[in-house]
Amino acid sequence: MCQDYFKYTDILQYWAFMVSMCDIMDREMPKLKYWTIEDESLLREKFIDKEGIEYFKKYQKQLDFTEKKRFNSMYKALELIYDVENPVIVETGILRDPTPGGGHSTYKFGEFAARRNGSVHSCDILEKAVSFARLATYQYRDRINYYCADSVLFLQKFDDKIDLLYLDSYDSGPGHEEAASQHQLNEIKAIIGNLKEKCVVLLDDADLPEGGKTKYSCTFLEENGFTLAFEDYQKLYTRGF
Repeated sequence: MCQDYFKYTDILQYWAFMVSMCDIMDREMPKLKYWTIEDESLLREKFIDKEGIEYFKKYQKQLDFTEKKRFNSMYKALELIYDVENPVIVETGILRDPTPGGGHSTYKFGEFAARRNGSVHSCDILEKAVSFARLATYQYRDRINYYCADSVLFLQKFDDKIDLLYLDSYDSGPGHEEAASQHQLNEIKAIIGNLKEKCVVLLDDADLPEGGKTKYSCTFLEENGFTLAFEDYQKLYTRGF
């Protein structure tokens, strides 16, 4: 396999190739520790081996490192589904880079699924982002399904019942606010029929002007029986709890 490295434009593509070849040969790639050195220094060591959802408190400092505070909302979302048998988590917008203090949701959802015998389905429209996520979350690859596709089309075809839906695709940058808001609304409309009666929906980037990309999706959720359970940088909606 090493002779083929020159065919790939960057290390992420080459790593994805190596992973696929190991899968074919039923071999294991080397185990990776928590993948970002900067974030690893923010972990709260005393919680790493805690039982139950308490283990997730190791990420409190890491998730609240920037003004985009995500710990309370992510902790609550996972706490609500902790006792679900074989939980199904779906996210749009995959782990893309090692920014310190980032949400790194794909990694954290994979870890949760490994602890709770669950599965994660993560979609992104950029193949480079999917390749990076495969590298960063390799140790949880048996729990994570990776998809490179438009998120609305992906959700329209998804046919399993979902316990936790996390929406973080289509950045709401300057000039793209309306398109991002409409895109998230289309995501919700595409998948709402596959959400379990008792489920959780977590929306990222909500603490932005006019609600960020959650501008329309929040109203739609509330009109369809969801309750706002927590609000900070993210909005957490629940149904059936």
